[in-house]
Amino acid sequence: MKKLESTRAYESAVNSHSVTVMDFMANWCAPCKMLSPILETIAEEYESKEEKRSGKKLIGFFKVDFDIMKTLASSLKITAIPVVLFLVNGVECARVIGFGKDTDKKLRKTIKACLKKAMKPSKKKPRKVKKTS
Repeated sequence: MKKLESTRAYESAVNSHSVTVMDFMANWCAPCKMLSPILETIAEEYESKEEKRSGKKLIGFFKVDFDIMKTLASSLKITAIPVVLFLVNGVECARVIGFGKDTDKKLRKTIKACLKKAMKPSKKKPRKVKKTS
């Protein structure tokens, strides 16, 4: 999973994938550390069968360090971690908050729902993010 460390990298990730999965985490966060290997396994499964639709990759998985990208997290109304944010064509589809015994199932179910939604035309416009240096 690629780490996003700037607003420009975030925008590029969102614009080049129909479904964008973002793990908002921090190195000091124990639940984030437990979530990481699960997300990486799921990412490997999906990225191995990658396909493109309408010039975009179907799905992309990214890590966002909450401490580095505070402005982005704030603009997306992320106030605690871990949070896995799911965007379809730049618009929030869902989020999974925290870590528990059923997190793997929740993530997989949410990904499937967002992929299904990505196949339908969207009428919503992507949310603009404040620029940071």
